[in-house]
Amino acid sequence: MAVPATMFMIFPLGSAISTQGFTTLVSYTFGPVAVVSFTTIRTFVRLIEQFISISYGVVQPEIAIASGTESFETMRKLHRISVKICVLISLVAGILLATIGTRFYSIWTLGRFQPDYGLIFLFLTGTIIRSIWYTSALVVSGLNKHASMSVFFLFVTVLSFGVAVLLARSTGSLLAVAAATLLADISLLWYVPRRALALTQDRPIIFFRSFFLSDDYLLIFRTSLKLLHLKKSVATRTS
Repeated sequence: MAVPATMFMIFPLGSAISTQGFTTLVSYTFGPVAVVSFTTIRTFVRLIEQFISISYGVVQPEIAIASGTESFETMRKLHRISVKICVLISLVAGILLATIGTRFYSIWTLGRFQPDYGLIFLFLTGTIIRSIWYTSALVVSGLNKHASMSVFFLFVTVLSFGVAVLLARSTGSLLAVAAATLLADISLLWYVPRRALALTQDRPIIFFRSFFLSDDYLLIFRTSLKLLHLKKSVATRTS
């Protein structure tokens, strides 16, 4: 278990480069005002990931258990449903955040900073992409097959930071630097789900077909209604 444990340490390193590296770059290139706008909007948008992280902790041990019993059908089902749930959460939360949520951003910054919709759009796009590949990454890491994935994660993170440095110097655009953050997410979107599909013995065509055409969405909708009804009933009894 020494190799998988060591490889897990690469993810915080890559995350530090992605977070603090871009913050330092923006501060050095564009100044303190730009770095405040950049970091506050990034933090504001990444609130969505806090909601998505709830499903992460639930799915990973279940996938590991299914792997131990060689229940590939269960692994495939968990993978498909978890990706759908995370994408739905990120899409709905992203729409709410980009519409009515921007008012809270102005309140949070005491009215000194207005939301930059260009940055919001880019960070929201990254969050939606991340909700797909990171959910698939739980399958890979849950099976302790994440060694190559962690190296690839560090590589594309460093690459995206290098591209951001070049764009900052050549264009002088804060949006260009924010767009460079998508390079790592897009690369991981190409790499990680393919690894998860291979480990669960799933076929890409069937996976994407079930992603767009499936009764799981109806099941998720019905479950959400039941939860809302239960919450309303509890509130009524309490009052």
